[in-house]
Amino acid sequence: TAVIDATRERLPLAPGERSVVFLPLAHVLQRFTQYLGLVDQTEGWFAPSIDDLPATIAVARPHVLATVPRMLEKIKAQVESQAAAKSPRASNVLDWAVSVGTTINDMQRRGHPVGWRLKAQHKIAERLVFSKIRAGLGGHLRLLISGGAALDPSLALWFEAVGIKVREGWGLSETTAPATANGIDVNRFGTVGTPLRGTEVRLSDDGEILVRGPGVFQGYLKDDAATAAAFSEEGYFRTGDLGRIEDGFVRIIGRKKDILVTAGGKNIAPIPLERALEGGPIETAVVLGDDRPYLVALLALKDGHSEDDVQDHVDKVMANFPRFEQIKRWALIPESPSEENGLLTPTLKLKRNSVKTLYADVISILYDRSDP
Repeated sequence: TAVIDATRERLPLAPGERSVVFLPLAHVLQRFTQYLGLVDQTEGWFAPSIDDLPATIAVARPHVLATVPRMLEKIKAQVESQAAAKSPRASNVLDWAVSVGTTINDMQRRGHPVGWRLKAQHKIAERLVFSKIRAGLGGHLRLLISGGAALDPSLALWFEAVGIKVREGWGLSETTAPATANGIDVNRFGTVGTPLRGTEVRLSDDGEILVRGPGVFQGYLKDDAATAAAFSEEGYFRTGDLGRIEDGFVRIIGRKKDILVTAGGKNIAPIPLERALEGGPIETAVVLGDDRPYLVALLALKDGHSEDDVQDHVDKVMANFPRFEQIKRWALIPESPSEENGLLTPTLKLKRNSVKTLYADVISILYDRSDP
């Protein structure tokens, strides 16, 4: 109840607004949003599965959707795929419209006046593109609340350009879902917001995020050793997430257990690299390199792209990273990780060990210096 009350201050919902339940009912984010919906008197529609989400949205016409980044990626990819299927001109119009929307939103956030020419372009973009995208999402969607995994800021800005607000929060099962959240008006993209009322957040010496507050659990059932290891001497829960705190806003860097330690002793968070690679011709990237001399990547192509498009894209992305974080070699994999192929969890998180097992032969070749 403490977490629900604090979240209502940050992200208020109106009685009668509709939402869709599609994450596993045992997952802490979905359970939290169900309770929040009951308190706020919203109307909940249950999707039989994630695959049935589009059909459920069409019937429910939701105002608010609590979701995970992978689902937002799928929605964006479907919109882009539909435009590409129509014609190259349709894809160009979509890109132009999103560019206009992004520019206006950026100017408004900075407090700059928007000129008449840009306003006129936005009206055209709204009529030709944005209204149709929102209609495909039920026609009423105003807010996407993202959690469960790190959200790429560019993905959030894409939906904002379309006219749908995206607000990211962060927490774990052990913190009863959100410990931090962005607000409707007080928001910083690329972060998971500031601590909820009554919750304290700090960093350990190695950058691990520590949390103390009314939403933090008391311990693991019948496991005193795990409980003792989970808390600092001051009573802060060790979340296992690495981050930074900037003006009170928390930025997630990655999971402590996912950090790659190369043979040269460099500690590298794979998620920022994967986010950067996922774009252009690449639908999904998985970066590997634990105990290895250099980093490699497994890449899944978007429809309509070929291997010829990849190297230039990788080179362009890598220009923004230091030498020790460079992807030295890469290989294409036949499909993106999914629940169906066993490489994503039910909440669409990557199973890194399963990826390494499935593609062990490919990874071995990437580290074979004698193989060109």
